[in-house]
Amino acid sequence: MLHDVDRAQTMVRTPRRNVGVLGRLLPVICSFISLPAGFAAMPALRFGVYTVAGCLPWTVALAWIGYAIGANWRHVANGFHGPTYAIAAGALLAVLIGLWFVWRRREVPT
Repeated sequence: MLHDVDRAQTMVRTPRRNVGVLGRLLPVICSFISLPAGFAAMPALRFGVYTVAGCLPWTVALAWIGYAIGANWRHVANGFHGPTYAIAAGALLAVLIGLWFVWRRREVPT
């Protein structure tokens, strides 16, 4: 694990790689890029600039999509009901399975 932290610090510290900007452009990584940037003591101003540069394309794209959908937003939102219920059921099932494992682990064997 320490090797991974060292590698992340090296990536963030190398100015040519622009990992901060790229990390902010990728959907899942954007949530976690702050950790290696903090480990590497990236200057706050540079990280702020990278954050703005990385978030701006997503913000513009989502605003454009919202503008394009316009008055049809209810139709689009209704299309998400089925997948939303499936995802919620899967998440609930995962939580219940996790709780079952915790409960079994705490149970004292006889």
